[in-house]
Amino acid sequence: MTGDPGASFTVTLADVYAAVRKCEDSVLSMQPQKDIIEDHEGRIRGLERWRYALPITLIVTIGNTAAAVAALFLRK
Repeated sequence: MTGDPGASFTVTLADVYAAVRKCEDSVLSMQPQKDIIEDHEGRIRGLERWRYALPITLIVTIGNTAAAVAALFLRK
């Protein structure tokens, strides 16, 4: 806290308007970044789907391969 603790100050409507415009400009300048972030999140979700699907795929593949090998040996 700086200055005299007993001092008063005035915030005018022009000051509020200027602060709101500055905030609005900052938000509008972030719009391209929002699109990049959404694309990045979509890519991460895609990678997570592959990561969780891979073990199931491996189990099914190993099971099918074992069944095919067993069928070959049982035919003889």
